[in-house]
Amino acid sequence: MSSAKAVVGSILTGEFRIRPEDMKPGATLADLNIDSLTVVELIEAVGQELGVRISEHEVTQWHTIPDLVATVEAKLAQRSAEPGR
Repeated sequence: MSSAKAVVGSILTGEFRIRPEDMKPGATLADLNIDSLTVVELIEAVGQELGVRISEHEVTQWHTIPDLVATVEAKLAQRSAEPGR
């Protein structure tokens, strides 16, 4: 399991009270009752935990938890590829 997946899962279960069994790969954010306000809170929590910044444009591409995790993993990879890291 990637660190991004673990952190996102931990935030969703801990802060947003989403049950792990509900976080199936095909479940949409709407299936999990994650609305636009919750997405903003989720972005902030993930950003603080992993030190990544996610734009509103990137958020509009999310439909499932794997979409969210893929965005976070890409951000982490991009950050680690920067000179001086």
